[in-house]
Amino acid sequence: MTHRTISFFTHPVYSDKHMKAYVDAFVKVANAYMK
Repeated sequence: MTHRTISFFTHPVYSDKHMKAYVDAFVKVANAYMK
């Protein structure tokens, strides 16, 4: 499971814009790995 787990370390001052960028990056990488 550790080979398929991605951790996102959040910080209390991250804005919605920062969190959206994290999600977008995760989806981009996940889609590349699922091909």
